[in-house]
Amino acid sequence: MPPDQVGLQQLVRERVTALHPSTFVFKRAAVVGMGLVDEKIPGSYGEDYDWLLRAARRMPIVAVQRPLVDVFWHQQSFFAERWQTIADALNYMLDKHPELRADPHGMARSEGQIAFAEAALSRRVAAYRASSRALRGNPMERRAYLALAVASGAVSATSIVRLTSSKGRGI
Repeated sequence: MPPDQVGLQQLVRERVTALHPSTFVFKRAAVVGMGLVDEKIPGSYGEDYDWLLRAARRMPIVAVQRPLVDVFWHQQSFFAERWQTIADALNYMLDKHPELRADPHGMARSEGQIAFAEAALSRRVAAYRASSRALRGNPMERRAYLALAVASGAVSATSIVRLTSSKGRGI
């Protein structure tokens, strides 16, 4: 279960996946002031996270403390192996949300994901650079280590995605 309330800093540091976008309820005034879904996000990747960040800038997000929906994890994500879209969208989010760049852990999480996407695209130098940036921000950022493993050829991106998906997690 998510915490009762989630503020901007917590969302920046961690994605808080318990705030699943199956249902958001906002007062009309909040939506008018916040705007609709950002259709410029490449491939619509992370549009729910973008909305949560924008909402949390205004006030903490209140979360219902009991399950209202069942979320079924599929073996294959809609975004699985759309690595270029993922990298482009994450860079877009970093540019759009200065809070992500300002927080070393938030930046490291995003850079770790970018590093993994670059490694999956066989762009080793870009993967090494993004991994390095991620690890400078947070030496415990697991995505950076996974990206380094993929970039080195020790393991395939597909096998890591398959394993994390089987555990109900993503990269």
